[in-house]
Amino acid sequence: MRRRTRRVTTRASSRATGAGASTRAGTGKKHGGSEGGDEGTAGFGVDAATLRELCEATPGEGRVARIRDLGGLDELARALRSNLRDGLAVTFDDAHARGEDAAVVVVDDRDARIDAFGANVVPSRDVATFTELLLRALDDDTLKILVACGALSLTLELGFASSSNHNPTAWIDGAAILAAVAVVSLVTALNDAQKQAQFERLNACAEGGCRVRARRGGEETAVAIADVLVGDLLLLDAGDVAPADCVIVSTGDCVEVAVDESHLTGESDDVRKTSAGAPVLLGGSKVLEGQCEALAIAVGANSQAGLVTAMVRGQDGKSAPGVGKSAPGDASRRSLSADDKTVLQGKLETLALAIGRVGFYAGAFVALTMSASYTQRLFLGGVFAEGAVGGAVWGAVAGSSPQWAQIAEQYLRFIITGVTVVVVAVPEGLPLAVTLALTFSVRRMLDDNNLVRYLGACETMGGATTILTDKTGTLTRNEMRVRRAWAGGREFRFDELWSGLADAIRCNSTARDTALGTGTAGDGTAGSGTAGSGRFGSRTELALLDFAEVLDPSLPGTRRTFGCPFDGGVERIVPFTSERRRTSSSFDHSFGHFRQYVKGAVLDVLPLCSHALDSDGSGVRAVDVEAVEAVAKAWASAGLRVLLVARKECPPGFDCKRRDLEESESGWEGGLTLVAAVAMEDPLRDEVPASIARCADAGIVVRMVTGDSLATATSVAKKCGILPLDYHHPSSFDSGYEDVDDGVGFEDGGVAMDGETFRERITDPASGEISQTRFDAVWPNLRVLARSSPSDKFALVTGIKASRRSRRREVVAVTGDGTNDAPALRAADVGFAMGVAGTAIARDASDILLLDDDFSSAVAAVKWGRNVYVSVQKFLQFQLTVNVSAVTTACVCALCVGESPLTAVQMLWLNLMMDSLAGLALATDYPGEDLLSKPPISSDEPIVSHRMRWNIAAQAGYQLAAMGTLVWFGDAIFDVPSARGAIDPEPWNRWDFAGAADYFDLIDAASRVSRDAPTVHYTLVFNAFVLMQLANQVNCRAVDGRYDVLAGVTGNRIFCAIFCAEIAMQVAIVQLGGEVFHTRPLDGGQWGACVGIALGSLPLRAGVTWWLNRRETREA
Repeated sequence: MRRRTRRVTTRASSRATGAGASTRAGTGKKHGGSEGGDEGTAGFGVDAATLRELCEATPGEGRVARIRDLGGLDELARALRSNLRDGLAVTFDDAHARGEDAAVVVVDDRDARIDAFGANVVPSRDVATFTELLLRALDDDTLKILVACGALSLTLELGFASSSNHNPTAWIDGAAILAAVAVVSLVTALNDAQKQAQFERLNACAEGGCRVRARRGGEETAVAIADVLVGDLLLLDAGDVAPADCVIVSTGDCVEVAVDESHLTGESDDVRKTSAGAPVLLGGSKVLEGQCEALAIAVGANSQAGLVTAMVRGQDGKSAPGVGKSAPGDASRRSLSADDKTVLQGKLETLALAIGRVGFYAGAFVALTMSASYTQRLFLGGVFAEGAVGGAVWGAVAGSSPQWAQIAEQYLRFIITGVTVVVVAVPEGLPLAVTLALTFSVRRMLDDNNLVRYLGACETMGGATTILTDKTGTLTRNEMRVRRAWAGGREFRFDELWSGLADAIRCNSTARDTALGTGTAGDGTAGSGTAGSGRFGSRTELALLDFAEVLDPSLPGTRRTFGCPFDGGVERIVPFTSERRRTSSSFDHSFGHFRQYVKGAVLDVLPLCSHALDSDGSGVRAVDVEAVEAVAKAWASAGLRVLLVARKECPPGFDCKRRDLEESESGWEGGLTLVAAVAMEDPLRDEVPASIARCADAGIVVRMVTGDSLATATSVAKKCGILPLDYHHPSSFDSGYEDVDDGVGFEDGGVAMDGETFRERITDPASGEISQTRFDAVWPNLRVLARSSPSDKFALVTGIKASRRSRRREVVAVTGDGTNDAPALRAADVGFAMGVAGTAIARDASDILLLDDDFSSAVAAVKWGRNVYVSVQKFLQFQLTVNVSAVTTACVCALCVGESPLTAVQMLWLNLMMDSLAGLALATDYPGEDLLSKPPISSDEPIVSHRMRWNIAAQAGYQLAAMGTLVWFGDAIFDVPSARGAIDPEPWNRWDFAGAADYFDLIDAASRVSRDAPTVHYTLVFNAFVLMQLANQVNCRAVDGRYDVLAGVTGNRIFCAIFCAEIAMQVAIVQLGGEVFHTRPLDGGQWGACVGIALGSLPLRAGVTWWLNRRETREA
């Protein structure tokens, strides 16, 4: 023993010195007798390649043969330095206490194990570098044209800079265009990089919360998926997803487990697994039925799911493990992507294409008109009317190329201006605005306990018309407590019940005594979670155990000895399912004498009971069915959940594990003795009634779908406001509902019914299939569906979505937590899975995780979804106003004046402001409570509303009037030189051409007019136009009937920061821009005038709003 201890200590100390020491420690004799070793196995008796070949072998006999070649499960576990009973050892004391050969015992060898077999992560999806994002931003046709034109202009100016009559600052125009394109591209790339980083953080958050149960050092613990190691002993239940490739060690009290391997095999049929015939469970497989212990043999990139994921991502499936960031087994899971296209993005891209076509025609019109005007002035105007055109042409041929270059440069300016008009007109910022709004909403929704797994779900929730919600844990606190008990014909206080009831609960519970942390995966039972110290299981089971411990304080120690599955005391468990609604256990009561325990719903257990215990528990008598039903009805009407607990003494030699007993359960579970009835209460969440009232105000119908009895469900529905307080549920216990013909006689406040009645009413008697006509007669008034099965919930979801009772399609959101809820979650427009109580399969099928399992969080998701839509409308109203005014100004001035008062660089700055900066500012507003006072947003509703069209027309009209006044009369109003001198006939003809040596000197003198020094006149035009856009940006914070456009502005620091930055940059451009931005500094009076013109848009918006509100009031 001393030598063994020394070997363990040496190995532990060598591992402490680093991975290299761990490798050297593994070069000794391997388990199984083979000499030598290699760095890949680090002292293990098997390598990763061998284990991978085992998983890739032919299912069934091929894999069994591979395991047999490795010496069987025991030898495989020893080769992995693990243990089939206690799992991996975690400390030296743990290893020493086992008394096993230290060569096969793990002692803090996590690093060596990861070196040998990899970590349970796969290489993450390649993330674009900033350089790639920048090149992607530059990959735009209009920007490419601008770059080419700017480069050509710069080349011409620099190439002929030596000319004596050349303007020494003319090169600035070309350089400024290139700089402006660079700034636009950099801002776009920075936005994309920020967006990409946010999605990566959100995906990491979504993947990091998943955990699995494992046994390490003989104790159950919760292990993060990414921390699962080869050699871990995993404990999987129905609803779990295998986090790695593993070999089934035991199926416990279940004969076999049913799993779904469709994510790898493509086969939809369930696969039955046993430890003998089909022992390999591939990573990502979903456990549908049963429970098992499994030994992890391949993780991360070495697992089959990891190999597939790596191939899908275009990576080498055999690359070194431990490099990536995402856990395997998630191939079927949705993840957030910056490239996801939502419905709203698709609609806006279509709109952007239409606007882009108009912008293209406008740009072409501007360029051609300005070119034609320039040509007419040069060759047909009064200046050259008396000249000899033929001589001019001969002069050009004779070699006066610099002058021709100046003419070419002037035409190039017109082309640049036209292209810039296209850049401004094309609203490439629209899809970006949706993405920004979604990104910020998704991130902020985390504060409201919503973890969005699919980007479009956030947007879709804005149009939700129906929410189908569970009761337990969603509307209630999920804090089950036993409040009442009944036995022997009367109710008992807790201290009057006998220990037999405690035994019946103790031996028939799937809850586990284990020190698990919070946030673990469920045990396959709805409502699973942790409660109390060191317990894990469904809330119902935990409440019963708490109650049983009140009856018998010695219960915790007894359960550790006899009561946990896999410990040998329980011979067989048939777990609760939505179809059976009861749990059954066979327990070795006394040296081979078995006792049967059954616990479940009244309707499912009472028919199996023939006798009942007396009040003192000493004898039995015939069960009084009517008395039990009366008590259960009274409790259920008070909102309590009622369970019956029963038992049966099995005859000697009874084989409780016979397979045929499941097919004929009446022979196994029949003839029970009723022990007692217990009533549990799950208090309603305090905020639920207010949240449901908010849904009603928002035009959303809340429907409760639950497995509880009709009386219990009705009571809870009335308390939370789903049903009116004066609603009268059926008089007969757990019957359907009042005898009402289809579609006739429903109460205004809705109706409650049970699943059986629901199925009868929606099914065509002739065909046996669901009839949409019959369904449409039932669902509009349905508010509570009790005693429902997962198939009922699925039928309700698909039926409501398929209904065409109105022209507007219903948008259905569903909450679910169990494995069987997965079909309904996937079928819904938005599926909410419970982050605490939900099983891994339910989470996998969902679009959004409710991290606190609270219905109020789902209501918050509605608010955020509507906020995304409204944010896009804000940006769209702003963008279209700028487009209409800027493009119209450019076209009108090109036609009437001969040039655009806004230069290319100025319009590029305007494009940067209205696309990137305004999108970021307007897409980051927090949602107001008023969003829940409006009806749901229809997918068929035009994105540009009637009110938005009026606002766009009013603001664009005001801006055009202001621009026209400044262009034609601004010089006189402000007493500054006119900038229109380049084209007006009289100033043109008055130009002093005396001293021009030849024809080309005249051309040069004329061309200098168009590119003369910046003027105060056009600087006023540019400044007023930009400030009007900034004022309208404030206007666009409200696209509804609100007057206060500044409401909540101080709470949006991003908007305030961007707005202040835009003002600061505009001031700098005007006062310091000079030749680059073609501006002249303005004095205080001129600035005041520009600000006054801009502020005029605020009262204009208020007036339009008042008129529209008054009009809507009259029409209503």
